[in-house]
Amino acid sequence: MKKLLLYLFSHRTLALLRWDIHFLKVRIVNKLLFRRARLNRIVSQAGSPVLLNLGSGPRGLKDNHWINIDGFTDQHVHYVSDFGRGLPFNDNTFDGIFCEHVLEHFTYDQGKTLMKECVRVLKKGGVIRIIVPDGEIIVKSYLEQPAFIVKYKECKTSYAMEAVNAWFYQRYEHQCIYDAGYLTDMLYSVGFTKVEKSAFSITVFDKPLVVIDDEKYKWESLYVEAIK
Repeated sequence: MKKLLLYLFSHRTLALLRWDIHFLKVRIVNKLLFRRARLNRIVSQAGSPVLLNLGSGPRGLKDNHWINIDGFTDQHVHYVSDFGRGLPFNDNTFDGIFCEHVLEHFTYDQGKTLMKECVRVLKKGGVIRIIVPDGEIIVKSYLEQPAFIVKYKECKTSYAMEAVNAWFYQRYEHQCIYDAGYLTDMLYSVGFTKVEKSAFSITVFDKPLVVIDDEKYKWESLYVEAIK
């Protein structure tokens, strides 16, 4: 069957179709099993402050303050969601949102729509902490320390451009790479009132509860916080 599909369609088409089928299934199952109602009960029982781990993956926190959602079932994920169809929460629900290495998996326009949803579900004064691959670091490293990024990304060839492609495309999974200016401008455009560049394990808006950074992303990442 796999050979037939690859004969009929390109590898890229099949890869993208796989995601479409997966998220169609997610939406149907959520609807049939009334999972959103269960999620709303969990949110209503959460302790204050209420925090959202957006795209938690295997790093979902077992904590009364945190609601973990992701596109796939994983550790402590409360709800599997298709982020491209909006967030399954009421307006003004969360005091903070943590989003680590998720936004780059959407095109710029899709990411912008997702950030509008984050504005909607945040309470006034709430903060979002966003961590993505830093395009400036990647480009500078290609020019200034190519051998390092070849080793860092475990390239099959000795060429730094393979490492750059791994960041920018990652087997069709990455759709947009940001630098500080590009991301900051987008966040202001969707309604955040203040946006600042941050750093690993540092909060610029004195919101330590949303700082749950994974150290493995430290070297390559851009850290930004924004307030509603």
